[in-house]
Amino acid sequence: MNDVELSAALAEQFCQRMDDYISRHVSVSGGELKLALAFSGGLDSTALLHLAVAYCAQKKIALSAFHVHHGLSPNADSWLDHCHRQARSMGISFCSRKITVNETGDGLEAAARRQRYVALKDMAIESGIETVLFAHHLDDQVETIFIRMLRGSGLDGAGGMRAEADFPLAGTNGVRVFRPLLDVRRDLLESYVSQCGCKYIFDESNDNPKFFRNALRHQVLPVLESIRPGSLEAFARSGRLLNEASDLLAEYVSAEFNSCRVDDGLSRSALRNLSPAKRMQVFRCWLKSISVQMPSELKLSEIVRQVISVSNDQSVRIGIDNGYVYIYRDLVCFQSELPDDLDSRGVIRCFCWDSHNEISFPEFRGRLVFEYSDYGIPELELAGYLLTLHWRQGGERMRIGVGRPSRSLKHLYQDAGIPAPTRMQLPLVSNQSGTLFAAGIGMNADYCSEQNRESGCRVIKITWLKH
Repeated sequence: MNDVELSAALAEQFCQRMDDYISRHVSVSGGELKLALAFSGGLDSTALLHLAVAYCAQKKIALSAFHVHHGLSPNADSWLDHCHRQARSMGISFCSRKITVNETGDGLEAAARRQRYVALKDMAIESGIETVLFAHHLDDQVETIFIRMLRGSGLDGAGGMRAEADFPLAGTNGVRVFRPLLDVRRDLLESYVSQCGCKYIFDESNDNPKFFRNALRHQVLPVLESIRPGSLEAFARSGRLLNEASDLLAEYVSAEFNSCRVDDGLSRSALRNLSPAKRMQVFRCWLKSISVQMPSELKLSEIVRQVISVSNDQSVRIGIDNGYVYIYRDLVCFQSELPDDLDSRGVIRCFCWDSHNEISFPEFRGRLVFEYSDYGIPELELAGYLLTLHWRQGGERMRIGVGRPSRSLKHLYQDAGIPAPTRMQLPLVSNQSGTLFAAGIGMNADYCSEQNRESGCRVIKITWLKH
């Protein structure tokens, strides 16, 4: 086929992939379907942008372009301007974030990738978008498989990237990743972009051989492909088969995983009853279920050994991904590190409730839900009054039932079995009189009553949902 026919075939294939994905995963909220794509301005994401714009225009889908400004290149500002102009010229929304990349023990590439995912996740949540499209293609997939296999990855890692997956960060509130170009060769994207006359930027760091992925891309894989044509497609196919085997293994231990699962954690006593091999697999399933990046086998073995062997009164805190694993009584728990905006205990948000079903608070990583109920806070005590959402400062007290004594929130959280790190992300709702509601505990009985049907006075139940 010539370039025109190849471009048309790529567009048709893209539409089929999008139709299939949307039919299975994307829900309509408020009558409008919304998608976003990660747009760096490079060749790959430019091809994705043009394909997605055409598809979304046909399907009446609202599309946004998300750009992350790393600040790692002297050209980063001009790249941001380019991406903004491109999005504007194609009539779609544009959102960007500037981040600061601090190199970690995993290297600059890994640190930049992590911060990029955090920024993209935040933009998705704030925009009410459930799926972010990524432009990873088959060549990227093969590089990923090589890198992970050279690190000694097991089934979960050696299969490479998933075409569909939850966002690779804990606490993403259901935001998903879709890679519709994962089985498309990069040279086909080059032909498509050339055929469409698209302008794109070039990141000079992509030619720097000090980065292992670049050395693999420019010095290893071309030689392999020249020796045995079709090698890259074969590696990608092996990756898909490894992912299938990983899914099958997860199904095999699903009963054990469910028996160990307690809310978002694992029961230590239940883990102790498993064979070492099943224990490791259950731990992998748990980390995967909470969107935590899988550590090396050596580190995972050490984590499992520690959480199994220590007594309940010993402290364990092991850093992993963007947080840490710790134990609380009989539970193994994971806690994300607090973002800078959450780590400030002085954050206060004033608001008024005016018959809203929900109010979102991105800076608190969650939302308040208001429902009419048989027991709750009288509607007249909420409507029109200034309320505040804030973090615990210490010394707050509540009564959780009529006739029950007033107790400190610290003791109420302990009684509820809520670990101290989790309490740090549970806000309070107050008015000028005191604390009305504490996330994780409930409403203050001092301000609650039963619904009086004769007088028509309705009462409101308040709950907190994490993003």
